[in-house]
Amino acid sequence: MSYAAHHLRELMRPEVHVWLARPGAIRDAELLDAYRALLTDEERARGDRFRFRRHGDQFLITRALVRTRLSYYFDVPAEDWRFEPGAHGRPEISRPAPDEIHALDGISFNLSHTEGLIACSLSFGRVIGCDVEDLERRVGSSEIANRFFAPGERRALDAAPAAQRTRRFLEFWTLKEAYLKACGTGLSTPLESFTFELGPPCQETARRTIRVRFDGIDDDPRSWTFDLLHPDPAHVLAIAYASPTRAPILVRECIPLLSEDPRPEPA
Repeated sequence: MSYAAHHLRELMRPEVHVWLARPGAIRDAELLDAYRALLTDEERARGDRFRFRRHGDQFLITRALVRTRLSYYFDVPAEDWRFEPGAHGRPEISRPAPDEIHALDGISFNLSHTEGLIACSLSFGRVIGCDVEDLERRVGSSEIANRFFAPGERRALDAAPAAQRTRRFLEFWTLKEAYLKACGTGLSTPLESFTFELGPPCQETARRTIRVRFDGIDDDPRSWTFDLLHPDPAHVLAIAYASPTRAPILVRECIPLLSEDPRPEPA
């Protein structure tokens, strides 16, 4: 059995795998050139349009991360993957086609990036979405919440201690983004049409109880599971996946093309 087939068997368990990359730790010019070589001409052109070098490098690392992570599970060279936008812009695999590789049509992946962190989430047999945010980012949380959040979320923000409001706002925001990305609908679904309720962390697992209520959306809250992770003190990561039961979430940091460790670690 190849290494990729072994890794795919692990992903086919009821697990969610999350791979993290830190752009600040990837500065080597030759390595960035190697990432650039993995991309299509169209992707390279997109990367060249960024005004600031660090944003262009982040784009290269993000594209290299998803390509190398897919090749971690499938015997496909990283440069051979092709993607196309879905109905609402969510990237989907266009080559190799699902019928070219056994089990490829069961894979769901999603990407997110913010200042200092890039995340790639993968799962088998359930759609998945993720969103990551920088907790040190300056954001007008009250103004945005009053405009876009559901009433219950606004009340939860108002009740939070002042020092915790930005953090709580970004927890709600990442959960909403993760759900919309998992559905593939993006902001065509109004943010106020679903409400999140955050319970306290479980003493045994430290994972919070997170509930969602849909208002005007034809969806069943029992068919979704949500998690909030804090991979470091400066970031929050939300995961949404279509499953009625909570799955183990396995997290690993990597440097694409350099880190090929055999298994992610539990969150």
